[in-house]
Amino acid sequence: GRTKSWDVQKYLIADLSKPHESKVKNIDYFIDLNGEYQADITLYGVDIIFCLEVMEYIYNPVQAIKNMWSWLEHKGILYITFPFIYPIHNPKTEDCLRYTEYGARKLLERNGFEVLEIIPREAYGNNLSSFFAAERMRPAKDHQSHDDVAYIIKARKK
Repeated sequence: GRTKSWDVQKYLIADLSKPHESKVKNIDYFIDLNGEYQADITLYGVDIIFCLEVMEYIYNPVQAIKNMWSWLEHKGILYITFPFIYPIHNPKTEDCLRYTEYGARKLLERNGFEVLEIIPREAYGNNLSSFFAAERMRPAKDHQSHDDVAYIIKARKK
């Protein structure tokens, strides 16, 4: 639903065996990104991976990134989102992590990806800076925006 159209030969969907709110009916592979996989998994050799709105549920982010790296072809592309500021949401017991732009970049680069683009998602009304000031937080003065709530990153397998 997030894409208008695209020209692909094959489109596969991977999800948990018991996803919490999946509306997708035709899941091709049941995968928990936190786990280690055997060499015979059939996801190897894909050109592009979209990992959208998933990383807050990952408790083993290094393994998750390594898994996606291993499934991609050489110079394959990963589109991935990282939440930064988001309330705890359902299922509460599966909601694990939040990431800064710098933490997400480090996670990807130290696990075999080249970051090509980072697009911040900003808070509506850009009022986080006011909240930080009221709480007497000390944001980095040389950082461009303190209203980021998430990031979508395009990265390429090295």
